[in-house]
Amino acid sequence: MLPQDKIAFPFNWLNNIGEASNRLGAQWPPLTADAILQRASKLSGLTDFGDAHYREGLEALMYSAREDNINFLGRFLTYSLAVGCAQARLEWVDYKKTMPDAFNGPLKPPLIVVGAPRSGTTVMHRMLAADPANQAIPMWRLVKPFPPINGKDNRLSHLKRDMKLIQRLRPDLARKHDLSPEKPEECIMVQGMSFNSLLFYASAPVYSYMDWYNNADRFKMYEEYASMLHWYQAQDARRLTMKSPPHAADISELLAAVPNALIVQTHRDPVKVVNSANSLFHTLHSFQMSPYLPKKMVEANLNQMERLFRDNMEKRKTLHHNICDVDYKELVSDPIGTTKKVYAHFGLEWTNAFEATLNHYMTENPKDKHGKHQYSSENFGLTDEAIRERFSEYLTWRSHNQEKSV
Repeated sequence: MLPQDKIAFPFNWLNNIGEASNRLGAQWPPLTADAILQRASKLSGLTDFGDAHYREGLEALMYSAREDNINFLGRFLTYSLAVGCAQARLEWVDYKKTMPDAFNGPLKPPLIVVGAPRSGTTVMHRMLAADPANQAIPMWRLVKPFPPINGKDNRLSHLKRDMKLIQRLRPDLARKHDLSPEKPEECIMVQGMSFNSLLFYASAPVYSYMDWYNNADRFKMYEEYASMLHWYQAQDARRLTMKSPPHAADISELLAAVPNALIVQTHRDPVKVVNSANSLFHTLHSFQMSPYLPKKMVEANLNQMERLFRDNMEKRKTLHHNICDVDYKELVSDPIGTTKKVYAHFGLEWTNAFEATLNHYMTENPKDKHGKHQYSSENFGLTDEAIRERFSEYLTWRSHNQEKSV
């Protein structure tokens, strides 16, 4: 197993102070649903959180932050994230009251990339976003969807400041996932306001929250997600281009809320998917765990991946929807040709302007731009054979459906 990542100074100093204070009885930050909601209301001046379905997920998240083996730094990061999501929810409810038309207009068929994490969803998404006819939502507008009603709009500058801290805390993150305020990011960020999102597990080792999440109903969350697609299109009439790996497990719920979505699903060898995901989550989680329990992280990731493949295969059996399947190897070896095939699959217009922009994007963003991401099964106490055996059903299903892929 990889050793626990060290916490860089001064974060290790802050973590030690916080841990010592909590041992002396100073319970800060306050990890209760009421504390989160009260803080969000104070920051926004708003009080209406809308449909209370979100409360169950918030309660599960706070329980996990209190009871799982998360250190002070992890608890603080979870607290801050939850407050931000609650504030976004307050603003969403308020904007729906004051600008109802922005949430109700016709929605152009959005391109939505789904698939297992680490299977090429990011590169596929950002390549589609290169089309001038498309719009992909940058991270800063996913985290903070609504501009302030009064005062200066500081959303981007504030997130840039926060990202500098994250980069200092986790300097090797860019090598594993290029996270930038101004680049397109995952839907899990905007779904955070429903408190039914993998955003929270991507941010901290909240394992008991994941137990809740894996059994939660997500139809309400996807209704709210669909309303946010309307909001984003109201700001820019171009076709939306979104992506999130968890959509693959919830594809029926996604399509119930967004029935005209153009779904692109990426596929990759589960050995690569599992090991790459474990490497990423090691970077995201290990410095927040006390004590460090790598086996727990690995098993949680395997269970999550298994659920994603199983639910996706099961739901696709009864879906009468035109889904475009993309193989990772082809995407990497021929990115422009693969993107052309996606457009042909859906009957979308391919333009010279898009091809030129795409060529420029590929030149500016070569593979391993931030350094090669290296990983292996042995790093996490696994073997390639054991992973393939665990995901044998998916491999068989994928083989049978290979001829339908682009």
